[in-house]
Amino acid sequence: MKRKGFSTQTIVFGAFLVTIAFLLGGGFQRVTGIPTSIKLNFGGASQSIGFTAVPLVIASLVLGPFGGLIVAALYDTLQYLLITGGVWNPIFTLSEIVVGWLPGMIYLGFKKVNLTRSIRRELVAFLVAYGLAMILMTSVMGQGQSEAQRVVQMISFENGFHIVNGILLGAFLLAIVLSIGLMFFFSRKRSTEGLFSFDKIYLVTFLAMILRSLISGYGLWLYMGKTVPLIFYWLPRFVTPMFLVPIVSFAITGLGYILKRYTHD
Repeated sequence: MKRKGFSTQTIVFGAFLVTIAFLLGGGFQRVTGIPTSIKLNFGGASQSIGFTAVPLVIASLVLGPFGGLIVAALYDTLQYLLITGGVWNPIFTLSEIVVGWLPGMIYLGFKKVNLTRSIRRELVAFLVAYGLAMILMTSVMGQGQSEAQRVVQMISFENGFHIVNGILLGAFLLAIVLSIGLMFFFSRKRSTEGLFSFDKIYLVTFLAMILRSLISGYGLWLYMGKTVPLIFYWLPRFVTPMFLVPIVSFAITGLGYILKRYTHD
């Protein structure tokens, strides 16, 4: 009877992805001093854009949800032991694990129903609705004097409509436009159609980032002693995916396109 398990090739590829994730997650900066994440300040609203999701999502798509879960768990363990240190928090570990697990789980569903058609239109409608919801929600929840409230607010309807943080609002809208533009760009390339098209990779990456944001925001809220309502830890993390997901999805799709083109016999 043939034994089931990971092949040597799978183990080597998984180890490679763990290494890349560790380097992107701070290992490279620890050795060289060169940062591997981008910290953007949109008029007081700080957004940190990291790229560890790229190898974790690739692991989930290529190795499956269980393989991706193992890669994410190993990466987080290495990061904690060699970089972060301090008191271990399982909630933050879980937030990384879902990035390695969820995309692969969703793709199992895609494969089951053979979803090869484009979902670009549905995704564009969702992004427009999501963007409007975030802008309006931050407007309502941003009313107040605390830093946690003011940092998430883009517009306000208090004493008439006015823009509170034009830089953040502009960047947020630009990220949505970029996401939609990339979907139309890749939809015109027949070589990227099918199960692993840009729109589907974008969707699974977006959902993974949102779930990670929910979990990590909850963990940080507990760590900080629940001094403000939980929503104020979630709202900035609902905005961040709009900057991160297009980059991650483009990187994964681009790598897939290059590998397919230059390794095709």
